[in-house]
Amino acid sequence: MKDKGGGILLTMTQYVPPQAAPSTLVVDKQGRVASRTLGVAEESILKSLIAGAAAGQ
Repeated sequence: MKDKGGGILLTMTQYVPPQAAPSTLVVDKQGRVASRTLGVAEESILKSLIAGAAAGQ
């Protein structure tokens, strides 16, 4: 999801500082933040984080 206006980033400041863009949040099945990366995330890292969130880890 792209946040052109910055509104999403501002609502997520408890997880990601506003100056830490780009950032990625991985959300689990219950809608909780399962993990985060600050800066550009490698594809392999994202796949691992998503798989862990999907498995409930």
